Amino acid sequence: MENINNYFEILEIKDELLTLNESDFSSFISKLTPEVKLNSLTKKMSSVVDKRKPFETIKKLKPILSFLPTVKIETVDKYFSSKISQYKSFKKLSETILKNSLPEISDKSNNIASSFLALSSFIVQKGEESIEPRENLKTRIKQFVIKTRKFMEEQSSEEKIKSGRFQKEDIPDLAVAWVIIVMAITFAAGIGMGSYVLLSALAGLIAIHSTAVIVSISIVTIIVLVIGDIYGR
Repeated sequence: MENINNYFEILEIKDELLTLNESDFSSFISKLTPEVKLNSLTKKMSSVVDKRKPFETIKKLKPILSFLPTVKIETVDKYFSSKISQYKSFKKLSETILKNSLPEISDKSNNIASSFLALSSFIVQKGEESIEPRENLKTRIKQFVIKTRKFMEEQSSEEKIKSGRFQKEDIPDLAVAWVIIVMAITFAAGIGMGSYVLLSALAGLIAIHSTAVIVSISIVTIIVLVIGDIYGR
């Protein structure tokens, strides 16, 4: 009975997205529900991630996600902005800090990363539910900046750039994409396994179970978006 109720909640979300003229997001959700499809996908993504080999990992992820359409980041923003009063301000704060801390990245990368960080502020490891979303956001941004700078330093050699068929000027945006991919897969897989949970500010969006599924699906949309951007270069 619980599984049936959860499925009906997902259908309600899809209907709501259609009324908001967000048919692309509704279609995306359809391809990852029921939940077993989503869990299977996140496990498959986790299995190919090798933090020592970012370009090889991205190459392996592309065919795994090829059945999913690309959803604009504005679609994700529109949905969560309509549901969470803090979302817009969290994204704006992320944009400002990233612009100052990572001035090398493009506006497009900043835009996508800021949406991801705003959403991730409501995701914590199990046992850390007492943290406030804004404090969690600050932690996430700090982690993101550190990881992005580290990638940029490690991948800056001409040999590594040539081996990945990218130009030196691509490195900042590739760093953003890679950090999003690693963090996003960790969150999506963790939510599915129960090692990561949602803060109460987000959990009440519709129902805690369905919200967890929608958040995980939204995270996957962002992964698809950044991988598509990489291959569009």
